[in-house]
Amino acid sequence: ERYRTGQRFSPVALLLRPVRSFLGRCVIRQGFRDGSRGLILAGLLAAYEFCIQANLWDIGRRDLSTTSGETGR
Repeated sequence: ERYRTGQRFSPVALLLRPVRSFLGRCVIRQGFRDGSRGLILAGLLAAYEFCIQANLWDIGRRDLSTTSGETGR
């Protein structure tokens, strides 16, 4: 969905978005008040954001290889 809306892979985003997600949920939204559950949820959602960015990277690589393959004909 994010790729269709125009978001593309960035190495910076791969590293910073999960950290921002974790800190945003743990500190800004005060997830730490939920104790270990809040920390676990923040960690899982940060991992989810990492997976999204990794998938954007993969989709972008596949899209480029398909595009370059068609122009070589």
